Amino acid sequence: MGAARNAAALTSADVVYYGAYPQSGTSDDFKVEPVLWRVLEVSGDKTALMLSEKILDGGVSFNPDYSDTDPYYSWWSESQIRKFLNGKEYVESVSADVTKITVRNPKPYSFYGKAFSAGEGGGIIKADVDNSSTRGATPGPKTTDKIFLLSYADAKNTAYGFANDDNSSSSRKAELTGYGASQGVMSNTEGNKKYGYWWLRSPGGGVY
Repeated sequence: MGAARNAAALTSADVVYYGAYPQSGTSDDFKVEPVLWRVLEVSGDKTALMLSEKILDGGVSFNPDYSDTDPYYSWWSESQIRKFLNGKEYVESVSADVTKITVRNPKPYSFYGKAFSAGEGGGIIKADVDNSSTRGATPGPKTTDKIFLLSYADAKNTAYGFANDDNSSSSRKAELTGYGASQGVMSNTEGNKKYGYWWLRSPGGGVY
């Protein structure tokens, strides 16, 4: 999950703690712990693009009514994940009148509301998010979001520390928290660590 916030003192490759979320423990007693973010990029206006170092939550489908014949259902702008991540800061897509999709958050809470205090949330700015597609899929409209998934291009950006290819790569591995696992995230176990699968926002297909 990406987030943009004021970052006058940050540089790319920094890691920072911001917000808190249930992470380690068991279903009866998950510990709310600080969220660790990797700084991917600091812009000239001193805002930072950050990625959570761990997979924190799951169980929210991109769109439960997905259709192979309707491109709207693969658009980030119309996804349940987008509404879950942004909560009260969710801004309806400019394409809502065209798609006629009613976007719902299937959970009783949002990531934004659960992870950040009012003060922390106020420090996260809304970013103009490009939703270009991959593999010939129909691109979606741009959105304005505080919290968003990385794009296909982001996940191949060597400046962000990722391998520039379409193959499965350790550069894109993300450790899965106990809470994330409890929410149904698909995972692989290596040694004593569990790694999870994570979504991109770009329309298209593939496992990287």
